[in-house]
Amino acid sequence: MGRRVYWQAVIIVAISLLQGTPSHKSVAQLQRLFDVDRKTVMRWRVYFLEIFPQSPQWQRIRGLFPSSLSNENLPADLLNHFILYNKNTHDALAECLRILACGLPP
Repeated sequence: MGRRVYWQAVIIVAISLLQGTPSHKSVAQLQRLFDVDRKTVMRWRVYFLEIFPQSPQWQRIRGLFPSSLSNENLPADLLNHFILYNKNTHDALAECLRILACGLPP
């Protein structure tokens, strides 16, 4: 995986970990785990909460997923969807990144 794909994976995993936990605690943990600034983590969070759900890319592929997948819980719900249908988490993350990068059906 190239550097760009690696960081996409880090962002997906980091924001998925952030969701559903107390933000002050988890942000500090993510900062230490990935050696990133708090502002960077918060920028990623805002992107998935506000920008990505409205993007043409997400609007184009949204119909490929069940309605139970919540826009308010992206990317965690999306990643969990792929985990349910793949043999291992590595494949699930790869599929998730592929569809986000290319907009191709799973």
